[in-house]
Amino acid sequence: MNRRLIPLCLLLSAAAFILFGCQGSKDTQEPAAPVETTLPGQEEAAPVQEEAEPVVSIQKPPGDFNLPAPESGLDSLTSYHQTFEMRFDGTLSGQPYSNSTKVDYSFIQDPYKELSLFETSDQDGQPLNVLSAVIGKSYFLRNGADGLCESILDESLDENMKPVEPVRLLPLVYGAEELGPENVNGVDAVQYKFDERSLRQYGQAKASGSVWVAAQGGWVVRYELTVDAPVDVLGVGMQGKQTWVYNVTDAGVLETIEIPEGCQYVLVGINSTPGAQNVVRMPGYLSFTTQESLGEILAFYQENLEDQGWEKLDVYEEGGEDEVLVYRYASETYLSTAAVTLSPVETGTEVTVHMLEGVPAPQPTASP
Repeated sequence: MNRRLIPLCLLLSAAAFILFGCQGSKDTQEPAAPVETTLPGQEEAAPVQEEAEPVVSIQKPPGDFNLPAPESGLDSLTSYHQTFEMRFDGTLSGQPYSNSTKVDYSFIQDPYKELSLFETSDQDGQPLNVLSAVIGKSYFLRNGADGLCESILDESLDENMKPVEPVRLLPLVYGAEELGPENVNGVDAVQYKFDERSLRQYGQAKASGSVWVAAQGGWVVRYELTVDAPVDVLGVGMQGKQTWVYNVTDAGVLETIEIPEGCQYVLVGINSTPGAQNVVRMPGYLSFTTQESLGEILAFYQENLEDQGWEKLDVYEEGGEDEVLVYRYASETYLSTAAVTLSPVETGTEVTVHMLEGVPAPQPTASP
């Protein structure tokens, strides 16, 4: 299995439009005094005044509301659902071009779950789909709508590999004007409007937008923005109109996030021994090496698995050196089997655990 997982934030940031910083006004300086160059026999010429550089004026934004961190306030919610769409229509290198990026994101705080579905296309029009999720202790990643779903233990994740919330893709706003209260997406909010002056984008493009902020909690409920930009502002060779639409729904009432179709949980129900090294966990699989004795390993699994309700079915040798322990777990609806293999290696013992696919438990038949 290819376990080189692609950091999702790189895929998202590649599609995100990064606003340019504001252009500050140039410093004004007093013009330098002219140098007198009168030659003998010549009349003294009037000094030539050098023109001062023009002062670039920056227009004041329409209001006083700032949004320096659009994700602020969401941590007060126990669950929510975010949708995001960014669309461009215009030209690329003089040719008609359009592109759309969509992100669907769900979050539940306890027990911790988050799932993000990212959909866009490259410049050749080929679709790019990435599913990323953290459910329980498993992290899932699937590249392509029909791609293989990879799973690893959440504890081994780099922060850059975790799902990225679309709220973090919104352009920042400084100096929006308050319009008043409005109920949006079932939430009492306050609406603010802004233009390119609030985006620190004056002189680069024309823009208009609105943001609705929850009256309680201060989190962004809805965000809309349209930017009409000349060539090279939105990207090299790009000219046209770009829009952002972002919404939060199910605030505090989202109850469940299901495991993505085709994905399997990482095996976490069976422990490794206290001296385990080089631990690898995947769906239905656990492996590690240890310098513990064979007797210590056998005693550990006998105690741990039987305490969890597993029943030892058999112990046998395989290939003359490997020792295999077979356990079964039976619930009212399911039968599961685990094979624990102990193999001698140069560094001690390699332990592998394979979970065999469970089958429905036999149901009692009705008496005639």
